[in-house]
Amino acid sequence: MNLIDKANTPAGPKRKTSLYKNLGGAALMAFLTVAPFAAQAGQLIDGCHPTAKMQEMLKAQEQKPVIIGNAISDTGKKSASMITSNPDGSLGYYLEGDAPMDGKASKFCVSSAFTNIKMYSPSLTEPPQEAFLGGTKEQATKACVDEKRSRCGWYDEGLISAYKNGARLLMRGNTIIEKDGQILASNRVADFAANIEKKYGGLSYGYPATGIGISVSVLMNFQVMPQGEALLGKQIPSVQMATINDPATNLSAQLEARAP
Repeated sequence: MNLIDKANTPAGPKRKTSLYKNLGGAALMAFLTVAPFAAQAGQLIDGCHPTAKMQEMLKAQEQKPVIIGNAISDTGKKSASMITSNPDGSLGYYLEGDAPMDGKASKFCVSSAFTNIKMYSPSLTEPPQEAFLGGTKEQATKACVDEKRSRCGWYDEGLISAYKNGARLLMRGNTIIEKDGQILASNRVADFAANIEKKYGGLSYGYPATGIGISVSVLMNFQVMPQGEALLGKQIPSVQMATINDPATNLSAQLEARAP
């Protein structure tokens, strides 16, 4: 059974043209905050589930794939990967399967959950100003060393370099997690950027507090799906952030532990 073919692919005729045709790159980061959120405690999908069960759970939340592709591990192993969203971008997930896209995954695992999901046009030749996180290279370099982070650097520098090399920011959201009966939203951003010609993209996290960016997952031969195109230019109901001070560091580490 295929998770995408059955539960998530919209019905109807194929589109004749697509703004995202032949896409493919790498992207990049959090101080957790409590925020009002559409999902209630106990409703976030988490963990690993058989493909058929995951289909049902995603369908119940009106989740459809925004971006799909094969995640490539450091050893070259491929696994089916997708970013999903509901129709208004207020809730989505990043999932990986236990087989490549052209195989039959027996299960899928949720790695991250998102809110405030926004799609960007690949026709932009410069990064949108709202995408920059600020900070300095020196500050980010120090934070990467102090926090012993791998695949880490200054987010803004990486974003500028990505655009110069043909990549484009396609999606951004804020990570969320459920803890102690609360839905916690973060100002840590989750981005997907891609090289238009090479069909190579990546999911990364960005941390506004320090300006650092961390590569999370690399996707090959990816596609932007109709749900992603439908979100382009859509007014997303923004989740308001309110800072949590004390447990922020620990919760941030827990979020990162969920990344593949």
